[in-house]
Amino acid sequence: MSNKMLMFFGQIPLHNIGLAPWISTRPMPFTQSVNRISTTSGKGVDPFDMKLDCETIEDIVALPPNRLSFIDQAYKRAEELRVETGNLPVFLMYSGGIDSTSALIAMMSIWGKDLDRLHICLSYNSIEEFPELWPMINKQFKGRIIHSMIKTERLAERGYVVTGELGDQVFGGEVVYNIVEVFGDKGIHKSWDNGAIRDVYQNVFSFYIKDLDQFIEKYHPFIDDCPFQIKSCFDWAWWFNYTNKWQLVRYWLSGNRWDNLKQNWPRVKHFYDTVDWQRWSIDHHEEKILDTIGSYKNPAKKMIIDYTGLDVYNNKKKVASLGNLLKYYDWAPAIDENLNYMDMDQALGCVNGKQQMATIHSS
Repeated sequence: MSNKMLMFFGQIPLHNIGLAPWISTRPMPFTQSVNRISTTSGKGVDPFDMKLDCETIEDIVALPPNRLSFIDQAYKRAEELRVETGNLPVFLMYSGGIDSTSALIAMMSIWGKDLDRLHICLSYNSIEEFPELWPMINKQFKGRIIHSMIKTERLAERGYVVTGELGDQVFGGEVVYNIVEVFGDKGIHKSWDNGAIRDVYQNVFSFYIKDLDQFIEKYHPFIDDCPFQIKSCFDWAWWFNYTNKWQLVRYWLSGNRWDNLKQNWPRVKHFYDTVDWQRWSIDHHEEKILDTIGSYKNPAKKMIIDYTGLDVYNNKKKVASLGNLLKYYDWAPAIDENLNYMDMDQALGCVNGKQQMATIHSS
């Protein structure tokens, strides 16, 4: 019997990574639900006419609210990682961006002597993105700074790898910038009415789809599954990213054909990949952005500034960095639930009831 598919990568290279038309197949919010086959798969798969039997994992809304502040939740996660990684080396994938920097600050704040186990993986792009912090990193971690272009699996063989991934899904993601591109800063709190709906969908998805009306008809009803009423364009941007990209982002580093994925992948820990963070995202929605795009991810920026004293980070913009790491490798089309690589025919066999898709429990 064929294995269930856990993760579909499609025919990446880099230009196929992004907000493709994944269509939800069961009620939300189940943020661990599998990603959908997209139009990048080719071979006649129609994302508007397909069936994927997805297993329900966590009803996030049914879980207790997370009343912790951002900084307390970040410290909690940092402590979890300190304990989970034992006495082994830890390699932080540091881009200089908000998500990886906030992870670094949380670990530096509470790890104490265990900071001697922490290594920083970065590139010149990481230094350029946040040059003001580089002197502190160079001083604190001298002798433990590694170029991030090394294959992630080589690091996982030596210890644990920590990334800042899923921070975008917690906070809202790059779609926020599409909204501001259409409407300016006023678009953040602009009413999510019929006019805004079409303008935003057109700006975000026109690259991926041919029939915008068909896509709106298929996807739009799922906004009703949000645990609170979607009133603004920002509400929608967060909900789309939160419900459609969690599992994709969790696993896409595994797509570059690891030598022993089953053995080494469990040592990859994303800082924001916990149910606590998912609940925090729902329960602190109003804190994620203020009235300008510069205030996006405001709680994380505040924590970084309070620790470093670098007010310049108030003006920090999102810079896509993962693509620098992904584009140099040979990508598999998919992986199954046992962390085996699948070829395209096996992956497409999971569509329309031929096989079932799979999900796994939260890490």
